[in-house]
Amino acid sequence: MARNVAQPTRKEHAQHSPHDDGFLNKAIRNNTRTGPVAQRPIKEAKPVEKHRKPRETVSVAGVFKKSKTNAREKKHQHRRRRRSPSPPNLLLDLQDIHASFTTTLTTSREADEAFFQEVSDSAITLSAPLVDEEVFSSFTRADGKRSRETFVMGEQIEMFKQLLEKEEARLAEYWSKWEECQDEYVNLGVEVFGAEAFGEDGKGGKEKGWKKEGQLREAEYEVAFGKMEEEVGEIRGVFLKEMKDSEKVSGVAVVGFIMILTLALGVGSSGEERAGQTSASSYPGLIGCGD
Repeated sequence: MARNVAQPTRKEHAQHSPHDDGFLNKAIRNNTRTGPVAQRPIKEAKPVEKHRKPRETVSVAGVFKKSKTNAREKKHQHRRRRRSPSPPNLLLDLQDIHASFTTTLTTSREADEAFFQEVSDSAITLSAPLVDEEVFSSFTRADGKRSRETFVMGEQIEMFKQLLEKEEARLAEYWSKWEECQDEYVNLGVEVFGAEAFGEDGKGGKEKGWKKEGQLREAEYEVAFGKMEEEVGEIRGVFLKEMKDSEKVSGVAVVGFIMILTLALGVGSSGEERAGQTSASSYPGLIGCGD
């Protein structure tokens, strides 16, 4: 694109001050040429389209880009950069923080007071005596009529205690019957399958049945041993009595035989005494016979 105004050199540009830029722009604007527009008569049959010639422009961006800033402007810009920012308003921040904390504290205090009031009301309700408290109940009878009755809590509690004791006694009775049934079942199992199949491994409730079976067997053996000991004692007493009787008889027979033998040999009275002493010392059982 052609330019009507020549750009100044670097040296010439350095000689001009920034204040001359307005004059330069004015000169460029006045010297800019605009092509004339050709006007032709319009034909009646067919209009002719008009084509405008593009306007010539001149760019001065390079001039401003290469322009230098003077020392005064540099000093002013440097002073503006070094200037510290304005301090924040700490009082407003403090007031905002105080208002936020006050709102939070008020909300928390209201929640705590409501909780304590609810706990106090519940404690009063729970600590009230229930013995004399009356309860109204409405129900429908079998005939379809509505009925309303009043119950005293103390009486209902007493009735419930009695019912509970009665049911506990029935439950204990049922448990005893259950244990008897289990013991009977284990005993039948021991009789059919043997003791090894019940309780030796210590698993389940079979050990209890086997233990009971052992206790029963032990009691039977103790009774049998007691009877045998009684019989042995009786037999021992009879045997000792018979031995004593036989010793007496044999002692008398020996003494008589010795006396007959002594008389037959013609031994005197001294010999008889010695023979009697000898026989007494040789047969100690004869001493008891003499007594």
